[in-house]
Amino acid sequence: MLVPLKGWFLVLLTLISAAAIYYRAFEQFPLPSSEDGRVRTELAERWAQKVALEVKRLPGRPVVAVARVVNDDDGILTAQLKKWIARRNVLLLNDQWYSGLGYAAGVANEPKSVDEACQALLSAKVDYIVAAEVANWTTYPEFEATLVGHVEIRDGKSGETVLQYQLSLPEIIEVVQAEPMVNPTKDLASVEKQISRPRSAKPTEHRTTWAVDPQSSMSNASNPMLLIGVSLWLAMIGGFPVVWSKHLKRLLRQKNNRLNFYMLLSWIAATALLAGILWLRVLPLDIAVLTGTLAITLSAVYFGFCCHCLEKTL
Repeated sequence: MLVPLKGWFLVLLTLISAAAIYYRAFEQFPLPSSEDGRVRTELAERWAQKVALEVKRLPGRPVVAVARVVNDDDGILTAQLKKWIARRNVLLLNDQWYSGLGYAAGVANEPKSVDEACQALLSAKVDYIVAAEVANWTTYPEFEATLVGHVEIRDGKSGETVLQYQLSLPEIIEVVQAEPMVNPTKDLASVEKQISRPRSAKPTEHRTTWAVDPQSSMSNASNPMLLIGVSLWLAMIGGFPVVWSKHLKRLLRQKNNRLNFYMLLSWIAATALLAGILWLRVLPLDIAVLTGTLAITLSAVYFGFCCHCLEKTL
């Protein structure tokens, strides 16, 4: 072929690495997910939003670190806490997209307690550490979906608890401890004035309305169509070089680089058109451009590999 097989793999690896690093696109792909994952993500998102409302009341613009949530093996709640806390008036320390890869790969051990989760961050030179522990996470049946746990905001240097919340969704939010401990190295008087509450106050009951996000519902509705379209596209792309192997051998036997180049361009154009018809049209524009580029590049590599194998049989 016009480009050696090793060259194709190098091009593909470069594109995938650049796209993953720059866009972090794998976190946004609307691929089909399980019902359990969807419900957990919805609960974690609302839970994290309520935590972020308290974090934003910290004085100034503090440096905040989010510790790994205890009993959050999939890292869903940890990721949501980072996402929503980062949108407040804080400087988030550990918001890197790769921070949970160690736990996912089994290299790092899941923390057994909040103290253990915060221990690694005490030397990170942060003002506050947000830590949480899940006590109950029920997702079935869906109408009984519940997420119960407690959140602690700790001083980043001493590790002392500044605030502690008992938080339950979808019904009750309760402040367990709301008087910040005084740290001589910090002026936390403003924290006490802004976020302290009377101990005699009763827990506030909240009736949560489970509103449907139009964008989320649209993605869920398009998932079956997306899955079918991708499956058909893969089947057609995978089967074409096999079905038309005789014609490809006839073209490759001429050993004409210009002819090979035109053949490669025709393959890329055909796969792009087919992808646009079958599945790219159901995706948002920015994601469609990225996924389409990667998929078409992958199909070109596959086509080069097939032609390489066919050339050996000549």
